[in-house]
Amino acid sequence: MLAALYFKFGFNTVNEGDKYLSRATYLAHGDFINSTQYQTFYISYVAYLAFFVFLKAPTLLIFMSTYLLSLFAYYKFHKLISSYINYETSYLWLVMMCVSPLIQYWQFNLFSETFFIAVSLLFAYVSLYDYIKYRALKISLLGLMVIFARPSGIFTVICILLFKLYQDKRFTKKQILWLGSSTLFLLFIGIIFFFQLPYHDFSKYISNGSIYYGFPSWSSPELAPGNYTLFNCYQFIIEQKDVKTLFSLFIQKLNSFFLTTRPYYSNFHNAINASHHLLYPLALIALYFSYKKQKAIYRFLITFSVIIILNALMVGLIFNEWSERHTLNVFPYIILLASYSIIYIRKAFVKKPVL
Repeated sequence: MLAALYFKFGFNTVNEGDKYLSRATYLAHGDFINSTQYQTFYISYVAYLAFFVFLKAPTLLIFMSTYLLSLFAYYKFHKLISSYINYETSYLWLVMMCVSPLIQYWQFNLFSETFFIAVSLLFAYVSLYDYIKYRALKISLLGLMVIFARPSGIFTVICILLFKLYQDKRFTKKQILWLGSSTLFLLFIGIIFFFQLPYHDFSKYISNGSIYYGFPSWSSPELAPGNYTLFNCYQFIIEQKDVKTLFSLFIQKLNSFFLTTRPYYSNFHNAINASHHLLYPLALIALYFSYKKQKAIYRFLITFSVIIILNALMVGLIFNEWSERHTLNVFPYIILLASYSIIYIRKAFVKKPVL
């Protein structure tokens, strides 16, 4: 699979990958100011790349090391699924992760997605798997890596730690719901009203209605260069258009989160991506089956479902970039839910032959 994808796509070090490499080069040479410019929330990935830059390692070694890190993370998460659900589901999940082009062709560029997926899965493993030595230390280190690999990492860390607290019976269900909803509400308030957005990467495009593929819906009037929050961008849209337009943009961006096809992809690329949409109904069915029959598994699955929903809401609030990058980050969890459904259906409705 990996060889076939390589010959189809080759290695990609341009665009975002080039930005990360340039920041990593600054960091490798001790320039901490330039290394974090516009990359503060990706600094753990920049530090990861800086290690290879410092060693003057060839780019091929970065790709191969990240691939091996991914395989290691897949294996650990596979063990976690096996302990919470069953071996069949974990094995199917592992196979689907390793053969999915949507997951695997991102191994061939230097964007942060593959690294983020790997450290997120490892964080889930060290947080929830039994008999982990030095768990608190590993949770702390991996939690920071996840949060500073991509901004949405904070959702992963919060949801998994809340589930851990509930699992360990440190809080009741009501307390967890109150703590989780309060924490996430305050987080979204901070993001909307107080977080300063980079103008040329975010404010400019949000304020002119950028939704699908990163292209603006209208070119004028345009928000003047400056420092803005999301709320300032929303105000501008309401003033220039209306509240209905703002809400319509939110719904379109939210829908775009689950769309993995793009008009500038080849027909073959779009067909491969679209085939993964079949996992969505299976993922929804998993919540129904587990809620009705296996409440312990339901709580495990709902944790990752909330992470998916929060990522979708973040895209709805901001804007979807030029590819399926945002959706990719949570596809391991979508595959988890779908794998559970497939195995459950097979066990429930496919009778074993009588010998």
